[in-house]
Amino acid sequence: MLKYALNLTYTISLILLFAVSFVCIGPADGDERENTSPEAIALPANITLDDRIGAKDISVSPDPALDDMIGMENVTVEPLARGEFPDRIAKAFSITLDGSSHTTEADVADAAEVVTAELTFEPDGFVGWHTHPGPAIVTVTSGTLTIVNELDCVERKYEEGQSFVDPGQGNVHVGYNASGEETRIYAIFFDVPPGGEPTDLLDEPGNCPA
Repeated sequence: MLKYALNLTYTISLILLFAVSFVCIGPADGDERENTSPEAIALPANITLDDRIGAKDISVSPDPALDDMIGMENVTVEPLARGEFPDRIAKAFSITLDGSSHTTEADVADAAEVVTAELTFEPDGFVGWHTHPGPAIVTVTSGTLTIVNELDCVERKYEEGQSFVDPGQGNVHVGYNASGEETRIYAIFFDVPPGGEPTDLLDEPGNCPA
């Protein structure tokens, strides 16, 4: 009888031990559990996938609209020198732009005054639609300058160490910095009227698609 009571007590102890272990440790592998993996946790309504990967810190600026380029913005102009020619200076330029079959002739019968200036374009800076009284020789010393001429509305990019000639004399164009870094150029303007400005800014955009 005593042996039977001991066996019963031992059996009850094992059952209680198993029950306590199940509660503390949890179900064995293979049993159903609540899914708490990251994939099962819903994001708050005001948080998007872009917020999680940091895309909100990335911004891509499209090229500026040509129609908006009126006047001058984010450009510093530093006049370096101005002088008149005591001699009679006549010069003819024949310009065929890269990728174009059209040749523009610019004849300067009397160069009048010459103006030299340094222009610094901040990112997104521009000199809006304008023209010059005479030809201008431009050299890019840092960054990239984009020029669009009303003649063909083609974007042409001039990088550091490159030069170009604008014929002036009514050639309507725009220059801007879409490179995302500072751009600096030196320009020599010919045939500037005595005491006059080397650049004539226009009040309306050129005839190019926006």
